[in-house]
Amino acid sequence: MELFHIQTNQAFKIFTEHNLIKVGKFVEPDAKDINLINIPNADVVSRIHLYLYIDPSGNHCELEDQGSSNGTFINGQPLNPFVRQFLNDGDTINLGQENNVSFKFRQTASNAPAPEPSVATSPTNLQNTSAQLSHKPIEVKQESGDRSLFSVDDFRKNLSPSVSRFLGMAFLVAGIIYFASIMNVGISFNAYVLIFWGLGGYLLFQKNLSKEWGWLLIGIGLLVVLFQARIYAFTNLLGLIISLVLFGLSYFFFDNSEKK
Repeated sequence: MELFHIQTNQAFKIFTEHNLIKVGKFVEPDAKDINLINIPNADVVSRIHLYLYIDPSGNHCELEDQGSSNGTFINGQPLNPFVRQFLNDGDTINLGQENNVSFKFRQTASNAPAPEPSVATSPTNLQNTSAQLSHKPIEVKQESGDRSLFSVDDFRKNLSPSVSRFLGMAFLVAGIIYFASIMNVGISFNAYVLIFWGLGGYLLFQKNLSKEWGWLLIGIGLLVVLFQARIYAFTNLLGLIISLVLFGLSYFFFDNSEKK
């Protein structure tokens, strides 16, 4: 599969061995993603403009706009954000309304079903074919018998970005509430701590913003709570460990929503 850029006659290969491919503008792109930062009129392309979902068979592809600022169009029809659209061979994909960034979706021959080989039935051809096969080495692939029943990598791949962000936010809220409860912080504690946590959570939930700033704001709020509660008098070690585990799970899911 490939996306053929009409304006530059450049083909962007779609790696069908991956189930999700990001299309956008990346400073440090993943090798499997399609980076459009250097094409003409790249200003209409969002940082993460759309996702391509590849069927496990590698023969089908779906497109999902990720709330891009200029929108995505298939054959002139606008797509609703976060709604998957099946792609057919030859579909025209436009990023933005002005048709300045256009692609043709191509189902290349390498992914098409291979034709059945025709075998001649004459005695001479059969003898030649038998002789060729007798000289070819036979490769035997052995499946590993140590495949684990649960794989973290498979679990991460099967989670959509939206589900990952939701789980990340859920664990973050749970961690903050539990942390505040074991530190005996009342509802009346400084409002700016809530502002730090609220802004941090907002930044973490945004797809097109850097997550580091969100974690920084949440960390500042936690430090304020620690100093207000006099951390040197804190003895609930188990509670602190549980809080750290919740924050770690939150980071895991937010990070997974960006690296799939």
